[in-house]
Amino acid sequence: MNCKLGKFVFDSPLCDGVMFIGEYEELTFRGTPREPARNSLKIDLAKADICWLHADHGLDLTCMKLPADGSCMVVTDRLRAVDILADRLESEDDDASKKVAKVIRYVYSNRSVSPLEPAQTTFLISRRMVEDIADKPGAKAVEQVFGRLREIADQEGYLAKEGW
Repeated sequence: MNCKLGKFVFDSPLCDGVMFIGEYEELTFRGTPREPARNSLKIDLAKADICWLHADHGLDLTCMKLPADGSCMVVTDRLRAVDILADRLESEDDDASKKVAKVIRYVYSNRSVSPLEPAQTTFLISRRMVEDIADKPGAKAVEQVFGRLREIADQEGYLAKEGW
């Protein structure tokens, strides 16, 4: 509850039923290569306010309970989804969408300066992450960009259904 984790990394975690309560700027998890049973991240974020959730090395984020307020979504098929999400957001007329598209491509694509492992097929996008990337453009703009991301991911079949 409201842990100050700083730069702590949950390395090779076997998280099953672990609940996070409170506000978290960053949570970082690194999976265990070639151990799918261990990489099923069954954490409960229903009462958490998350900005960034970093996951790598094959962690499956589809098993998480997401915040009850709908402020987060898990995107599947990362390598395909990133380009589609970014391309579609870049075609929007507002600066916030363009900034978010650029960062999503930069952070989650395989062309990143520090790319995720190919086995990492899922990633999380939060409303607070969108706000952070777009330099706090206002609640209406954040809702618009976040809603558009959710809509695109859902239309293209990349929006994960709720975990457990």
